[in-house]
Amino acid sequence: MDQYLIQVAYNETNVVGYILWVVKGGYKRCITCELEQLAIDTKYHRQGFASSLIKISVIKFQHLLQTRLQYSTLKIGIVYLTTGCTNYSAQLLYKNTLEVEQKGDKIGHIYGTNEYGEEEIIMVNENLEPIIEKFEEEYRTLKL
Repeated sequence: MDQYLIQVAYNETNVVGYILWVVKGGYKRCITCELEQLAIDTKYHRQGFASSLIKISVIKFQHLLQTRLQYSTLKIGIVYLTTGCTNYSAQLLYKNTLEVEQKGDKIGHIYGTNEYGEEEIIMVNENLEPIIEKFEEEYRTLKL
């Protein structure tokens, strides 16, 4: 059974975007997750919705995994994602929010090109626990 979380973001009247997290493995030391999809309506770009959605959803996903599924003692420790090799704004968002770094070269030889006809890169953070703790502290102090 796949474990995943889809979180939808709203403002007062509209859907602003969504995010999809998926467990990909790591059942012994920590949980490995992929940020599979993130989409924000272009009307709402550069207004903080994407970073807030990432922060709040990863907290909720970890809580879900620990309370409702078989991962009660494990935490999300590794996160990875793919994004377009020329999508610099997305790369910066992910680097600033999740502290991911590019690993290796383009992966077009594995996956082919994306829907925009460009190759993608893999970005990884292999120590996400302190980042989630920081997000939880921000959430507790209502800075999100």
